[in-house]
Amino acid sequence: MKQVVKLIILVICYNGIFLSCKSDRTRRSSNEFSNGTSDVIEKIEDIKKVYNLCPSPAEMLSIIEVENMQFKTDILNPTRNADKYLDMRALTINLGVYATDLAYAALFGRREETIDYLEKVQDIAEKIRIIGTVNDRLIERAKNNVNYIDSLFNISNEAFVNMIFFCEKNERPSTIMLITTGAFIESLYLSTAMVDAYNSQEKMMQHLADQGYTLENLMTTSESDAADPNVAYALQILKPLKNLYDQFGENGGTTTIKKESTGKLVIGGKSKKQLNDQDFNRLKDTVISIRQNIISSNNL
Repeated sequence: MKQVVKLIILVICYNGIFLSCKSDRTRRSSNEFSNGTSDVIEKIEDIKKVYNLCPSPAEMLSIIEVENMQFKTDILNPTRNADKYLDMRALTINLGVYATDLAYAALFGRREETIDYLEKVQDIAEKIRIIGTVNDRLIERAKNNVNYIDSLFNISNEAFVNMIFFCEKNERPSTIMLITTGAFIESLYLSTAMVDAYNSQEKMMQHLADQGYTLENLMTTSESDAADPNVAYALQILKPLKNLYDQFGENGGTTTIKKESTGKLVIGGKSKKQLNDQDFNRLKDTVISIRQNIISSNNL
């Protein structure tokens, strides 16, 4: 599970840097990278020396072309839904959903929504005893930087990183798995919802196809904790998606998948998964179904 943690954190911080360079329309607060944020970046630099960057749910949000797409409020999980998540499992997996919705709102520079979802993430994190990771200081920073799009996105990333670090430090692998599963499904959902119609030339199509490797990596590195009921529950949620990705074709060439002693998968070769029109629609329908069960707190 620690391999999953390191991979998640690495990609999240990369995305903050990626977003800052992505568009001239973003503006940065002069003190945004001070204090705690610099400590996170230093930890990420250490991780970079060991782990290769690979696609993740957070990266999927960064690939959204904000300039050419419209923010869709109706695709987010309403914050009021949190009132019906009565058990720890439902709260934890939906924390991953809300953290992803937070990043989505911040990506589009939606000030009110970003603050609302940040406060909801803080509320749920406290309920499941991830204490002090999303504190009043972080929320105040967000309020003071509402005019800076990249600052909001970096703050949303920092909130997620803080929660993952806390869970790792306190040896809570099942919490990490539930949060990660919620975030992964919500990222797929938001990404597919932003595409009105299939287009083989759309780079989002290839990015969605590549998530099959990310999914395989996540599930493989979590198998060692499968005896834990919450990890087993998360794997059960992801299994239909994994079965679907296994059916997708590839563009020729050879793909090599090597499993290291740590359990991490190293993907190599020139072959890539591809989505055709039917594949995309099946993926979209499957993600919608899984996501609806998660946010409705239905048993799978």
